[in-house]
Amino acid sequence: MLTSIVAGIAPHRQIDQTGCPKMYRTLRKSLENMALSHPQSLQIGLSCFEKKGLAVFCQNPINETCRGEICHIHDSDRSMHMNLHPDDAKVVLEMGWGERHPLAKGGWMKKYVPREFVMVYAPRNREELDVVCRIIEAAGFWVSGERYQMTVQMDPVLEA
Repeated sequence: MLTSIVAGIAPHRQIDQTGCPKMYRTLRKSLENMALSHPQSLQIGLSCFEKKGLAVFCQNPINETCRGEICHIHDSDRSMHMNLHPDDAKVVLEMGWGERHPLAKGGWMKKYVPREFVMVYAPRNREELDVVCRIIEAAGFWVSGERYQMTVQMDPVLEA
């Protein structure tokens, strides 16, 4: 994945390479399905960080984030923010799949924005969508201590 142009702090958004509507709908549906398939540990709601937008929450987080938020997706640019283990965040940043939120600096700010709060760029195709799903699985493990598998099921209507 190539580095993308990003602007802002709140909101922090991807300006270019924002992905296609088909990948966005598939990613969003895959997030919903992951949460629905684990009702005892995951739930869908409005992002605690964004105050809008679809988010996935862990009901019993082991690494505290804003109410156990694992990730949220932005309707406007199709990118995501998520909480990652420091090693996973490092890989995402080094591989060019995303960037650290400008407020994720640690210190007193970690109460509001965890240091490993990372924007992951919007997937533009199926290959990138698969990678983003693996990153979301890593975020789920970091926040919850449980392994979740995100299954991507392309809608046949969308494939045409």
